[in-house]
Amino acid sequence: MSDISFDLSEVTWGYREIFRQALDDLRCAGFLGDETSEVSDVLVEMLNRRGGNQLYDHVLKNFLDSLNRGDSWILRIPDLFSAWAALGADFARHKLHLGMKYFELWGQGSFGENAEDVSYVLCKAREMFRRDKDLAFAFVCSFGDLRARLNYGEIDVFVECAFTIRQNSAASAEEFIRLNTKTSLLYVDIISKESRLEAISDVLRAYASAIAGIVFEVNPVSMLDSDELIESGSSVVCIQGHLFLPGRVALRDSKKENIAIHKLLSCIAASSLLFRSFPVRHGEPGAGSSLECLQGMEVADPVIFNNCFIFLETCRVLKCMMETFPGVVKELADTISAERARVVGEGVLANYCSMIEVATCRKSNHETDIPLELERLVKDVMAKSCCFEDTIEIISKHLGVSGNRHVLGDLFSVRASALSYFPDFMFRGHVTAAPSGLRPPDIGDERLDNPHGADDSADRERVSVLSADDKPGSAGGRDEDREDAEIRSFSYDEWNHHENDYYENWCTLRERRLKATAQCSIPEQYERLAVIARRLFESLRPDNPAKLKRLPEGDNINVDHFTDFMSHRKAKIWQQPRFYEKTSIRRRDISVALLIDFSGSTADDVTGGEKVIDLEKVSAYILGEGLSGSGDPFGVFGFNGNGREKSDFFVIKDFEDSWSPETRCSIFGARPAASTRIGVALRHAGSKLGRMPARRKLMILITDGRPMDTGYDPGSGYAQNDVRKAVEENMVNGIDTFCISTRENPFEDLDLMFPLSRYVVVSGMEQLPSLLPKFYLRLTR
Repeated sequence: MSDISFDLSEVTWGYREIFRQALDDLRCAGFLGDETSEVSDVLVEMLNRRGGNQLYDHVLKNFLDSLNRGDSWILRIPDLFSAWAALGADFARHKLHLGMKYFELWGQGSFGENAEDVSYVLCKAREMFRRDKDLAFAFVCSFGDLRARLNYGEIDVFVECAFTIRQNSAASAEEFIRLNTKTSLLYVDIISKESRLEAISDVLRAYASAIAGIVFEVNPVSMLDSDELIESGSSVVCIQGHLFLPGRVALRDSKKENIAIHKLLSCIAASSLLFRSFPVRHGEPGAGSSLECLQGMEVADPVIFNNCFIFLETCRVLKCMMETFPGVVKELADTISAERARVVGEGVLANYCSMIEVATCRKSNHETDIPLELERLVKDVMAKSCCFEDTIEIISKHLGVSGNRHVLGDLFSVRASALSYFPDFMFRGHVTAAPSGLRPPDIGDERLDNPHGADDSADRERVSVLSADDKPGSAGGRDEDREDAEIRSFSYDEWNHHENDYYENWCTLRERRLKATAQCSIPEQYERLAVIARRLFESLRPDNPAKLKRLPEGDNINVDHFTDFMSHRKAKIWQQPRFYEKTSIRRRDISVALLIDFSGSTADDVTGGEKVIDLEKVSAYILGEGLSGSGDPFGVFGFNGNGREKSDFFVIKDFEDSWSPETRCSIFGARPAASTRIGVALRHAGSKLGRMPARRKLMILITDGRPMDTGYDPGSGYAQNDVRKAVEENMVNGIDTFCISTRENPFEDLDLMFPLSRYVVVSGMEQLPSLLPKFYLRLTR
C-alpha cells in the first residue's frame, strides 16, 4: 500500500480488510500504480480526506465499492474521475449521508450511460451546489429519470423551474426535481413535446430564406416585449428580414408536430414577403404599421380600411401559399381550423376565421353568413391583386361604392386581433443600424458567440421599438430640453442569472449630451476644495525626471556602486553587477470614467439642506478640476432609467472634450429623474472607456441607492447579478470598476455587485466632495 501513501491502520478495524481488498482489485485491474499516477493521486486525496473522522470510513467504503461494480470505466478518464470524486466529497462534507448515497447512486447507474451524460450531470450539479446543496443532490438522484425523458437543454429548463419554486418552498422544490409531484411530471411532459425556437432557429432561418430569397435573422417575439403584441394575441412579426416567432410551441401532442408548427409560421412569414404583402414595407421610415401607412395615403376611413386590408391580405397570402407550395396545404388547413376552434365564441375573430376558410377555397365546417359585397371584394382581390398595393387600390374602389361602404364599414368597424399564425401588420417598429461594440465582451461563455457567424459591425441592423416620445427631435420624455438634444440609441444585452444567459438586445440606451446651464456658481467651500485638488493632482504630473540606480545595464556607471562591486570581487565575494544608472521620466498611463447616478432618489435632501444630486455635481466638478491638473484623460457621465427601453445616458464630458468653462457648467445642468438601471450604464460607459489607449482604465460609479427600475423584482437579485456581470465584462476589457455608495446599498449586495470589495460606503453624501479626490488618489497610486 506504500505506492499510494495511505495507512490502513487508521481505518476502522472492521473496514481494513474491505479497503485492502478493494484497493488490490483496482491495482490488479491496472488502475493504480506509476502508469496511472493521475488516478492514484485522486484516490489518495479522497482517502486522505478521512482526517481522523471514523464516520467518514462509511463514505470511503461506498466510494471504493462503486469503483468495483462494473462501472470503473470512469477511472480511464482522469479529469472526469477527479470531478466525480470531488463532488461526492463536497456532498459528504455538507452532510455525511449524502456522500454515502452519492456513491451508491453511481453503482446504480443514476449518472447516465456514457461519459457525456456524466460530464453534464457533474457540471450541472456543481453549478446547483453553489446555489442550493440539497436541491443539487436531489437533481443527482433524479437525473437518470430526467435523462430518459429530456435532452440537456430541456433539463436546464426543468431545473430553473425548480429554483423558481424554491423561492417559495425549498421542500416543494426538492419534491419537484425528484419527480415526486404531479406538477413535475406534467411539466416534463410539456417540455418534452414543445418546440423551442433556440434549438431550431438555424433550420427556420434556412427555411424562410429559401422561400423569400433573402437572409433572415430569427429571434423570439418576446424580445420585442410590446404590450400591443400581448393585447392582440399575435405571435409573429416580420420586419425586413427580421423574423420574430414564438420562443416555444406546445400546441400539439408531440415534438415533431410542434416543430412543424414553427416551420409553418416561418413559411407564412416568408411567403408574406415572397408575395409582396405589407412586410416588404413594414419597418421603413414612415411605415411603422399598416394603419400609419394608410393614414399617410390619406384614404377614407383609415381604421375600417386597415381592418379590411389585414383580412384580405391574410386571405391572399394563404391562398397563394396553397397554390405555390402544395406540401403545406394540409398543415395550413389544420392550423386555420385550430385557430377557428381556439377563438370559438369570440365574435368578430371567429367570423374572420370562418371567412378565411371559405376565401381559401376550403369548405368551412362552421356556419357563416358572408355578405355578397365582401364575397365580391374577396374574389376581386384573389383574381387581380399581386401585391399589397393592388389590394389597397381594389379596396378603395369597393369602398367608393355607397352600398359597399355601408356593409363593409359595419363588418370591419371593429379590428379583430391579428391571427396568431400570421405576421402582425400593426406592430409599430422600424429597423435601425446599431453602432459597433454593442455585445458584451467574450468572457468564456460560448452562448455569447454570434450564432450567425457575422461580425457585430456598425452595419448590422437591429430592430428598435420606439414610441412617439422616444424619437429623436421629439418634445416628449422626462426633460423639456430633449427636443434640442441629439439622441443616439444603443442596444445592450442584460444578464439573467436565473437562466444563466443573456437577454439579447434587451435594453435600449439613449445617449445625449447634457446642456450647459447658465447658473454655474460654486459655493465658496467647494471652490476651495477644487483649488486644493488641482494643486494636489498637479504634483502627480511627471515633470521631474528620476534617476534609477543599481541597474544591471543603463546609460551611465555609478562610481560608488562600481567601486563597491570591485571591492567585493577582489575579496572573492560574489555580487550581481548592478552599478549602472539611467534617467527616467515617470509616466501616468491611466484613463478614468466618472459615472454618476441621476435617478429620482438623488432629489432627496441631506444634512445642511443640500440635495444629493447637488453634492454629486460639486464632487464631479472638484474631481474634474483635479484631473485636469494631473493630465489624466477622463470622462464624466450620468445615467438614470425608466424601464429597459428608456435608459438614459448623459455625456457631460467625453474623453476627447476639453475641460472648458462650458463643460464645467454642463455638470450643473443635470436633474434627478426616474430610476436606477446600473448594468446598461456600466456597459455603455465601459464601451467608451475601453476604446482609450491607456494601460490602466478606471471607472468610478457614484450611486445613492440600490439598482431599481421598472420590471425588476426587488427580491430576486436580478438587478444585482446583472451589475456584477457588467463589472466582469468591463474587467475582461481591462477596466477596473470602483463604487462609492451610501448605506442604502446593503453590504451583501455590494459584495455581490462589486467583487473583491471594490466599493466604499460613505455614511452620508455630504462627505463626498472632500472624499472623492482622496479615493481617486488612493486608487491610482
